[in-house]
Amino acid sequence: MSGDYNFTIGEPHPDSPGEQELHLRHQQGALYGFRFNVPVLAYVVDLINRETKVIGEVDGHAHHSEPDQIYRDVNRDWDLRQRGYEVLRFTHDEVMYDTDRVIDDLEMAVVLRQIDALLRCDQLGLPADLTWVDR
Repeated sequence: MSGDYNFTIGEPHPDSPGEQELHLRHQQGALYGFRFNVPVLAYVVDLINRETKVIGEVDGHAHHSEPDQIYRDVNRDWDLRQRGYEVLRFTHDEVMYDTDRVIDDLEMAVVLRQIDALLRCDQLGLPADLTWVDR
């Protein structure tokens, strides 16, 4: 895994107010099923719902505004999407000033992927109690 990971896997990054805010809301019942700073492939993602492969990334301005970092983010997202993950990126300001919409977007992505999985189960004649089928 690349990058500087001097924080606890499974917890929000201590230097990310955006992750801290989402974690607080998670403790209050939002973002059910999401975990923070989890290793996925060669990366550590900000938050993930593993069941549905929905990833949320909080992009702080200082770390995600330089062309080389944008390039790395685009390549990382492509790599994750090629392996069946859905990546939603949010700016720090979106998370801090429109937290409810960010949470709604993440939770809706989970629901849509669950519905998609159930429809694929039905089309394949699989039992409907399966909640996820890898793409």
